[in-house]
Amino acid sequence: MSLKKIMAKKAQITFFIIIGITLLGLAVAFIYVTYAPEPEEEAEVTEAIELVPVEFRPIFSLVQQCLYDTSVMGLQELGKHGGYISLDQFGMSFNDMNPTESDGLRVFPPNHDTALPYWLYFESRNDCKTGCQCGTNQPQLYNEYGSKSIEAQMNVYIAEHLNNCLRDFMVFKASGMDISAGEPEVDLEVRHNDIAVNLKYPITAKKGDIKSELEEFYVTIPLNLMRMYELAKGLTDLEQKYNYLERWTIQLVEAASLGIRSDSIPPTVAVTLEPGTAPVFWSKTKTKEIITNNILPSYLPLFQVWGTDNYHNRRGLYQQTTLAYESPSNSSYEDLTVNFEYLPIWPIYYSISGRGVRGEIIRPEGGFLSYFSFVGINRYYFYHDISYPVKIDIYDPYALNNQGYHFIFALESNVRDNKPLNCSGEGLDTWAPPVASLMCVEGQSCADVSIIAVDDFTNTPVDGVTILYGAGEESCILGATAADSESGISKLSAKLPLCIGRGCGLTADKDGYFIPPLNLAVRCDDSPMCLDDNVLCDGEQLMINLSRLWNLNITIKKKPMVKGLAPIVEFPWHFKDEVRPLLPNGQALLNIIKIKDNPDEEDISVSVMVNGTNPTAETLGGLVPGRYQVDIHLLYQLPDIAGRTSVVYESVDVITDDGDIITLGPYTFNDTIIEGGAKYNLTITLEDLVKGNVTFYAISAPDYATFDSLDFNDLELSSKIEDLSQQYRSAIQPVFGGD
Repeated sequence: MSLKKIMAKKAQITFFIIIGITLLGLAVAFIYVTYAPEPEEEAEVTEAIELVPVEFRPIFSLVQQCLYDTSVMGLQELGKHGGYISLDQFGMSFNDMNPTESDGLRVFPPNHDTALPYWLYFESRNDCKTGCQCGTNQPQLYNEYGSKSIEAQMNVYIAEHLNNCLRDFMVFKASGMDISAGEPEVDLEVRHNDIAVNLKYPITAKKGDIKSELEEFYVTIPLNLMRMYELAKGLTDLEQKYNYLERWTIQLVEAASLGIRSDSIPPTVAVTLEPGTAPVFWSKTKTKEIITNNILPSYLPLFQVWGTDNYHNRRGLYQQTTLAYESPSNSSYEDLTVNFEYLPIWPIYYSISGRGVRGEIIRPEGGFLSYFSFVGINRYYFYHDISYPVKIDIYDPYALNNQGYHFIFALESNVRDNKPLNCSGEGLDTWAPPVASLMCVEGQSCADVSIIAVDDFTNTPVDGVTILYGAGEESCILGATAADSESGISKLSAKLPLCIGRGCGLTADKDGYFIPPLNLAVRCDDSPMCLDDNVLCDGEQLMINLSRLWNLNITIKKKPMVKGLAPIVEFPWHFKDEVRPLLPNGQALLNIIKIKDNPDEEDISVSVMVNGTNPTAETLGGLVPGRYQVDIHLLYQLPDIAGRTSVVYESVDVITDDGDIITLGPYTFNDTIIEGGAKYNLTITLEDLVKGNVTFYAISAPDYATFDSLDFNDLELSSKIEDLSQQYRSAIQPVFGGD
């Protein structure tokens, strides 16, 4: 090789060495700048970092920043779940169909990331009568109370997740450093104004002949968690002591029932003297819907905490929704906001008792109807039992260097017999217990009948169908259908008592089937009335049709409303008949409720929750042919995978009647935005159910594609979903058997 080539080869090697050194220097500089401590932390770490050789200071800074970032991530998870990072770890169960029969609430079921524990709740079953008790899932704050405490959870979380940020120091190892690390030991302390995190993490770093050992790390988190926890505990203690949720619920029920009107709810007590006026009747299902959809969502958010940032001076009745809580540590809550919320997508427990309650129908007291109705006297005495969850969100907008911090938990409100539930004694009082029924007294029955229960799909008899017969609330179990060796069919031979009138009825029960009640009188004599289909006489045979409950695979997709190019028009939105899937951050909650053909028939309803990742779900409980009310809610969670953290409805200027210009808005959503839905009635046939799957369509209004063009006027879209569903009904008709 010539000298010239040798010199060229050396020049190339030198060039690459220089490039390598330069890249290493840039990498170290980048790491140092990226993971340098925040200004407020500099004073605390300066002394420690000065003891570290210059070559290894980026390692120290990386650990400091990762310790800070991991701590904040854990605290944010903890705040989202009422003081728990992982609710599964402590064995909490959630029942989305009956949230008051569980340990907590999923804000948007079945998304477990929205789960909240009850800090106070009725631990026994809702229908508990004796030996009932309340419970709490409120975690303690300090490490001394064990693994369930907030400090202990954070210590474990930081130790387990710290390396997710450090990534085994791969950046430094790639530059030629030899780094080894032991096991991290974390000691987090919740202090009066902030949070201190101490980390013992033995790290040995070596570069050539230079070696350094690091072990002690320390950061402070600018979050006054102690104050927020203190306020949450205070609101829980106030509820336990004064039952403010229950007392307000009772006030709302009494206010909503003023005036005996069928479009309202039954009163707790009322007597009317109106000769010639028919009594008022209510539906139990409709009453529950009014409480769920109108009363609770509208009036629970009125609660406020005195001295907080969103406190407003009120007068009159609404003063009852102001909670006065004095901080035991003399902390100020004036920069915190506290919001109470109930959403209609959370099923409530509701029951009503009284002498006038007969199955689904709620009417005046029966005795007065029988003896004094001719003078128009009607007595209404009803006892409401209501349980429902309440979400409480305490927000500090200045925490974490103005990033903001939410601490969210749940309480459960429980009313029994129009009174706050007493957890220390009986939970559910039995009011006006019925006397023994003559229906079941041996010797009273006179009509021998045969009852055959048939599957209306296969047209074959069904074993094990329990048969009951009675009038009003009095009924007697006759037995169950069974295979008959002589006839080769399944039937029940029974004796029925005499019962004349429209109040007489037969009901049947079999798991997996829906059986509508039959209005059926029984006569023991040979009468021409026996020819009536609604009369059963001695020696006759009755066939009952059983409707099988069908489960469906339900897929939900959407069709968008698109905003026009002329925002000055009154309604600048038009429907686009274009099928779009749910986005990864999109969710859809579907409720299907059967419209009853008979007021006494049992409730049939199914609910499913799907999302962009899993857009199909199977119903539980099943459906039968009939007419249904369909209700779909589209939800979009923020932040999304694209990095969007908020949706802003920009401000608009409005000219008043006086010629003044006022500005409305802006309004910002930072958590979950309602992206539309659908609401309509639907007839489902047996042919539909046999197909096994169905695709539902909801109206996306506003659609994700329009999030950047919204203004304050567009907030009204959510109130137009039912009207839009009717207007574009044919375009959103469900498709059974495929899309």
